[in-house]
Parts: sequence; structure tokens; C-alpha cells
Amino acid sequence: MITIGEVLDKIKGDIAVSAPEVKSIGFARDLSNLRTGRPKSLPAVFVLPLSENARPVDGTMHSGDYVEMEFEIVYIASDQDNDDGDALSAIREDVHASLLGWQPEGTIYPAHFRRGSRVGYAKGMISWSDVFKIDFVRV
Repeated sequence: MITIGEVLDKIKGDIAVSAPEVKSIGFARDLSNLRTGRPKSLPAVFVLPLSENARPVDGTMHSGDYVEMEFEIVYIASDQDNDDGDALSAIREDVHASLLGWQPEGTIYPAHFRRGSRVGYAKGMISWSDVFKIDFVRV
């Protein structure tokens, strides 16, 4: 079985290698600390657990639950560096290249992209969110 902590640690490590232009990588607690300010260094990426949905495994010899785990990648860049969208696009491409096709041990399918959306503009920053999903059986 895979845990969300293992997924988040792996992704954080991959982003550090695949997207060297990212100056700061954090988790949910780091993002929540930004409510009163901005990241120390931009661009920044945050890896967040989003959801787990489970249903019984039917029609097989297995017992347990089929679990769909979603995680979110939040990208933050300076709006001055992102006039044409290139700052966020380049980071997103690097992260997507790292995650798409990645199949953690114990999962059924490789990670895949679910959706993306603009999170907002604030304090001279633009932010974007991408959601990815992996599937596994929890026994």
C-alpha cells in the first residue's frame, strides 16, 4: 500500500530535479503560512494532498478497497515574471513531464493529470493549481 506521505515526498524530490527553476518547494503547512505574506523565493511549488475516494473491489479474488488518490500541485510566480504566462507554463511542463507515467510501487495505473485551474492573483503573484491522480488497492 502507498501512503499520501510517500507520494508527496517523492513528488517533492522529483520537482527539485525536474524543475530546477523552482526556488522553493513546500507542503500544505508551508502554503498555509503564506496567508500573511508571500514565499521567500519565487517561483514556488507546493505539493498538497487533495482527496482519497474508495470503493470495494468487486468481482476479483482481492479483498479491500479500490482507492483513487488525488494530489494537487500549486505553482506561484511573480506576476512581473509571468506577463505572457511563460513562467508558470515552463514549471508546469517540467512537473508534468516528471509525474505523467510515474507509477508508484503498489499502484494500478501511472499517475495522470486530472485538471488545472487558476487559483488567483494576489500581492503581485499569480498562482495555478494542477490535480493529478493515482489508483491502488488498499487491503
